[in-house]
Amino acid sequence: MALINRFKFFLEKKTFGALLLIIFFSSVRSPGQIITSFSINPPVLNDTTSFDIYITSIYPDGPCDLHIQSYSVFGSIVEAQSEHCIGSLGSSCISTDTFHILPLVAGTYIFRYDLTYTLDSASCTGIAGTNYYSTSISVFPIITGVESDIADIKYSIHGNQLYLPDKYSDDDNSITIFNISGLEVFNKKLYGIEVVDLSELSDGIYFCCLFVNQKQYFIKFFLHN
Repeated sequence: MALINRFKFFLEKKTFGALLLIIFFSSVRSPGQIITSFSINPPVLNDTTSFDIYITSIYPDGPCDLHIQSYSVFGSIVEAQSEHCIGSLGSSCISTDTFHILPLVAGTYIFRYDLTYTLDSASCTGIAGTNYYSTSISVFPIITGVESDIADIKYSIHGNQLYLPDKYSDDDNSITIFNISGLEVFNKKLYGIEVVDLSELSDGIYFCCLFVNQKQYFIKFFLHN
């Protein structure tokens, strides 16, 4: 319990508040919304890989063919647009727009999506309605190798391995890892161990608590297998 309380205090510190933006999406939708869902794959973004954004909408009539789609990046703003041509079949139509976004520089972005749908599926003329969606997206720098010296403890992270230069002889020495939501996902004693295998963890941001020589040390790292 003491360890969890210390970790919660660590997360609440102002200097680490911005790190939690990775799973916080502050979204805005337009009135009379036909946009029903928004998702990102992969959910944790880094600055070396591209990603896909999926936006699903329900139109009042069908078919609802995609006519035009594009996106552009202006500084910290990602703007995306779609235009669909709806018909008159008398039944609703569901369509998902996919935007393949090339790697972005690490930082926090505002994603803005503007949707237009027209009255005539053949000529695609005559605007029937517009919708918009806005949310924040965080892109983190990927860390392929980290070496650090914190007080009297040294460590390095390369790939999915945590390297410790010394074999700790105290049974109380341990490592505990929490995910971005604060849930414990890994715990191991450090007795006689120089390399900690983290391959069972999926890609993402983690907070590591090292308990060594009666002291606690916190490390934030991005794991990329």
